[in-house]
Amino acid sequence: MKRIALLLMSFALVGCPEREPLALQLVSAINPEAGCLFTAGSTRTSRGTIDLVLNTNGYLAGLQLRNALAESETVTGLTAESGQLDSNSIQIVGARMNYMVNGISTNMPSDYFSYSSVIIPPDEEAVAVFDLLPPEALNQLRRDPFFLGDQAVRDPTVKACLEGQEGESPVLEGVPIPGRSVDIIVKVQVESVTIGGNEVLSNEMFFTIRVCMGCLVLPGWDSTSYLLAREGGADFCETTADDRCYFGADNCEEQDLCLQLYNNVDSAIDSRLQACADDPAFPGDQLAQRQHPLCKDMPALSPETEFTRLAHLRCLYGLEKAGAYCDGTRFQLFPNQK
Repeated sequence: MKRIALLLMSFALVGCPEREPLALQLVSAINPEAGCLFTAGSTRTSRGTIDLVLNTNGYLAGLQLRNALAESETVTGLTAESGQLDSNSIQIVGARMNYMVNGISTNMPSDYFSYSSVIIPPDEEAVAVFDLLPPEALNQLRRDPFFLGDQAVRDPTVKACLEGQEGESPVLEGVPIPGRSVDIIVKVQVESVTIGGNEVLSNEMFFTIRVCMGCLVLPGWDSTSYLLAREGGADFCETTADDRCYFGADNCEEQDLCLQLYNNVDSAIDSRLQACADDPAFPGDQLAQRQHPLCKDMPALSPETEFTRLAHLRCLYGLEKAGAYCDGTRFQLFPNQK
């Protein structure tokens, strides 16, 4: 017992505690259980998925750690259980992350540090939870040109409105390109200190995070479009689960959640929709009678007041925009528009 403790002390004296990595063993990443609870012995994993359409928070991972030090003959500090804490107990400080990825222009952070506070007694295991990919990195990735492109407006009423003002076919700019994803390899190393005051580094671990746009949104369009996309080789989420830590991380989400996030109209577009609503000749008899099922609480456009006309146009545009984010196949979310 003394030999390992003295060895750590000798490394500390020469300023190289990181040369004794086996004192703290990073065993594996583990999957969360219901309620985002991580417990030692849970299913191990080496990869995860983040959907940038849904996730703005990061990626939480539980890391199973083992204190390989033996009990010492010295006790210090206090615990609620025994009143004493072995000096070879290890206090987790945090984990340092570096990233490897190709094919994108985003500069990933270097030496990102995620804090955690867990005490592991000698010859025992515990789980510490870390954020492997910070929200700041997600925000940059979400704006990366690799993931974004333009999409032609498909709703005939919205298209007629914007086309009449622009004189050209309108597009939604900077929306997700379906099917795009990259693998980010995260190199993780846990930093800690023994209760006796010696710094200890774990071994390094590599964890792969697939970053995508819309791949965790459950198909919510009509079954015919879904089957056609399936036959074309599209890869869809299938099921949801209650072990999520953040929306858009590993687990599928109902399309309604995505629609709620993106079914909105920015001010620049709203002023153009207002102009169409003010025009009594718009949208013409044929389009005026068209009824979108998700705007079914609003009557057809032609006989309505200006306010209701604008509300209906906002509804149609919001669905058009949401479809660009939430319909990964780019099949029609909207009926009778071909």
